[in-house]
Amino acid sequence: MVKRKRLGIRFDFSYTTATGAAIFFQNIIRTLNILPDEKKPEVYVFVSPDAPLNDISAIDYPYLNISPIRYLPLWKRMINRVYRKLSQGSRFNFFNAKTYSGEPLNGVVSLVIPSEDIAAKKQLIWIADLQIYHLPENFTQKEIDLNKGLEIRTVKGKHDIVLCSQWVINDFNEIFKGHQCKTHRLRFATIHPGFSHVDVNYLIEKYKIRQPYFIVSNQFWVHKNHLAVCKAINRLKNDYPDICCVFTGNPKIVDAKSKAYVEGLLNYVQENNLGRQIAFLGLIPREDQLCLMKNSLAIIQPSFFESWNTTVEDAKRLKKFIILSDLEVHREQIQKNVYFFDPNKVDELVNRMMIFIQNQQGQFIETGDYDNKVREFAEEVIAMLA
Repeated sequence: MVKRKRLGIRFDFSYTTATGAAIFFQNIIRTLNILPDEKKPEVYVFVSPDAPLNDISAIDYPYLNISPIRYLPLWKRMINRVYRKLSQGSRFNFFNAKTYSGEPLNGVVSLVIPSEDIAAKKQLIWIADLQIYHLPENFTQKEIDLNKGLEIRTVKGKHDIVLCSQWVINDFNEIFKGHQCKTHRLRFATIHPGFSHVDVNYLIEKYKIRQPYFIVSNQFWVHKNHLAVCKAINRLKNDYPDICCVFTGNPKIVDAKSKAYVEGLLNYVQENNLGRQIAFLGLIPREDQLCLMKNSLAIIQPSFFESWNTTVEDAKRLKKFIILSDLEVHREQIQKNVYFFDPNKVDELVNRMMIFIQNQQGQFIETGDYDNKVREFAEEVIAMLA
């Protein structure tokens, strides 16, 4: 009998700190369920205190093991911090806790930083994107120095790098010329929790949403470009006073630039009397979010930068049209049932929204069984463990 592969996942973040990563890492586990039993790996999930433990535990996967991350005492963490600042070698930390020291796992997936406290044959470092090299104005100098330092040390360690699209792989190869890391393309596909029990009319009343409505489901980072949607709604409100746009996501971000960005959005809405047309719902249950997406006029994703967007996969799974910023990676991700626009041109966004307001979007084009995409995603996870 062939021994099962053994995959580790380091889950040291929450929905608030890294919403996309939280959904991405859970979907890695969910998608493996689509494989025949003999191909399913054992999955070891190592969680921090703020990880969404209830959601992870609720995943119906037969070979799931969950245990806490072990942390070093403060004085050892301080020495590690100094060591990382001074060292340019392949070893990331001087001290490591022993989160897992059993038979080495085939691979352990972590976000940006190697999991040297987990015994594994292969470190699989997931880098969400390389935005900091393209839009440095969205970050403080401290954030730039910290993130670039982490990524440069990770690359010098010759770890396996997990990236979400061919576009970002090409970007990685261009930025880190001559690197000796193995890169894996892991194209995210989504499995949704059931939401047929959710009554959209109840949600409309619960969240005080006007109809008809568009929906934007992005975190409130500077590059997400919510302001373009607010400006488009402002231009439409005189002719279509009942039109509404719903924003989901956590607006209470401690990052200084994002905090100022959110304040700017709220000020724009107030100054232009858009309180009836713009609804900020905050971080809502996933089932509510999906139900609102399904019943919207269309989903809008206006971002200036992405690597592989969760909302786009949601639209594909829900069989919904999406109005999408015209980025190379977005064109790699979706080709049908989409209207692209230049994220710098509000007029183009207004024109795309008018298509749906006037009900001229045309017939939805079937693109095949989405479960095939999920299966491809699962196979790509298994391939990383070879």
